[in-house]
Amino acid sequence: MSEEQVEVGGKGGWLAGVLHLPEGAVPAGGVVLCPGFPKSKAESDFCFVLAARRLSRRLAVLRFDYRGLGDSPGLSEDVTLARMAADARRSVAWLGRALGKGRGRPSGSGPAVALLGFGLGAAVAALAAGSAGDRRGAARDAYGGGAAARVGALVLWSPPFEPLPDHRRVLLPAGLEALYREGRVDMALLADWEGGGPSRDYFFRLGAEPKNACGLMAGRRLLEGLDGLDTLALARAAGLPLLVVTGSEAGPVLGPLPREGAEGEELQLHLVPGANHLLTHPRWKEAAIEATAAFLEARLGAEAGGGEGGG
Repeated sequence: MSEEQVEVGGKGGWLAGVLHLPEGAVPAGGVVLCPGFPKSKAESDFCFVLAARRLSRRLAVLRFDYRGLGDSPGLSEDVTLARMAADARRSVAWLGRALGKGRGRPSGSGPAVALLGFGLGAAVAALAAGSAGDRRGAARDAYGGGAAARVGALVLWSPPFEPLPDHRRVLLPAGLEALYREGRVDMALLADWEGGGPSRDYFFRLGAEPKNACGLMAGRRLLEGLDGLDTLALARAAGLPLLVVTGSEAGPVLGPLPREGAEGEELQLHLVPGANHLLTHPRWKEAAIEATAAFLEARLGAEAGGGEGGG
């Protein structure tokens, strides 16, 4: 497999990314990895690096940083959920164009692209999938113009299983006072990172950890935009094949586990035995990655095969 640092360009600036490709083979499809907040394209303990290297045995994989985080330009206090979803859509469009060109086809006619999100990245992926187009339709590239990719599947790692609460009810009063006075605040002031409780669990649901949250500035618009956020409802509304992966012990943080898809809905739930919501043990990460690879290879690979056979 090959790995290359790339700039995901378009209107509104560029995003730092890493493109992973199969070695000596045409990708059966693509995957865009959406990290949680405030993570970078490597994610916790480099789990997105591990996932990309495994998935790129057969698929093209793009890891990227949202504007204001990681190696992409901008300030963290300017990050909002809507802007994160726009960055994910841009990444899908960019990867779709790359796949289309790789097959000598116009952009939008190549293999489908899936979205995978972890923590708040799961909500970002669901938003991007739902606003990208109709079921298995063409994703509109708002930055490059025209149809750029078909979204074929959605994978959520440890999403919140119930709507997020109003942030003013769970975050620490001193931090909230600073947030509403200045419009931004160090995330270290918003939660009891050592003692736990609802304030820390709130950020755990986003994928945050003390090691990457404390010292980082969060903006008022981001937190206000998360009030009542229902990730699973967004994912179901996208109408795509859906895989939810989390640990069997994630319930105390993420909420009651969802049920698998009802009639007419393709939702698969994969529980990693003994794992927490962050999948911190190497064996837990490996299990999540392998479940994801099987799901995506079956759907994107079969679709690519059918498309090739159909002309």
